[in-house]
Amino acid sequence: MTLTTVPQLLGAAYGGVFRVKNRPDVGRLIGLAKLKRLRLFRVDCSAVRSKRALLATIARALHFPDYFGYNWDALADCLTDLEWLDADGIVLVLTGATDLAARAPRDFSVALDVLQEAADYWAGEGFPFVVLVDAQPGPATARLPAVRTG
Repeated sequence: MTLTTVPQLLGAAYGGVFRVKNRPDVGRLIGLAKLKRLRLFRVDCSAVRSKRALLATIARALHFPDYFGYNWDALADCLTDLEWLDADGIVLVLTGATDLAARAPRDFSVALDVLQEAADYWAGEGFPFVVLVDAQPGPATARLPAVRTG
């Protein structure tokens, strides 16, 4: 089965990192996530200019513990723990990511790799972990499967 829309993804309790083809309506996505008993977290990347700022933005959005170390390994560790979150699954929506992908393509690419590794980990646990990236097509997002919000 090919999953081409966000409702299909959330209905299938599927995990992975996807580029959203059309601007996501975060309010609608919150409603869809709630219907599936998933927690949605918006990660606003529009003002992010560095790796440290990206890590801090993700940490703040997901309420990471104080011991978060602000490096890629710490991000991976926290994303595969999530014990402080009460949820049957996670949906991350990275909004405003086009500029970040252009300004810091290597850091953005590494972040996408870490997010995909977390999604793969949670798939093995039967826990949905979906990341929706709001970014225009480009080198950093070319490898991501694209989905529509509706």
